[in-house]
Amino acid sequence: MSDTLKISGLCLISVILLIVLKKYSAEMSTVLKIAVVITLFGACAMTLSPVINYLSYVFETTKIGKYGEILIKCLCISLISGVCATLCRDSGEESISQFALLAGRIQIIILSLPLIEEILDSAIKLLDFI
Repeated sequence: MSDTLKISGLCLISVILLIVLKKYSAEMSTVLKIAVVITLFGACAMTLSPVINYLSYVFETTKIGKYGEILIKCLCISLISGVCATLCRDSGEESISQFALLAGRIQIIILSLPLIEEILDSAIKLLDFI
């Protein structure tokens, strides 16, 4: 809970600073916004660290280790590309924002290829069995 309060406090202070700074220098406001978002993303990532460690432990002790690793990587890619796209969109660069999302989706597809291959192999084996 204290992490949530710290992050929320940082958000509120940042918003106040951004509102004040935007009146004087829109360019510096954008730079500050990017710095704040990167800092907040890092803080949130550190907050998620125990969850990722626990999930890694669960995936290692069960038979879904490889699948769990792919799942965690896909979630991280999704979060990173989403934050990047939001930053680009807030900076007025909608087209770059879309490419950030597209790059994340492509990486997720690439990571998912071994899973797709296993699903197709299982389906073929099942069809051969019938």
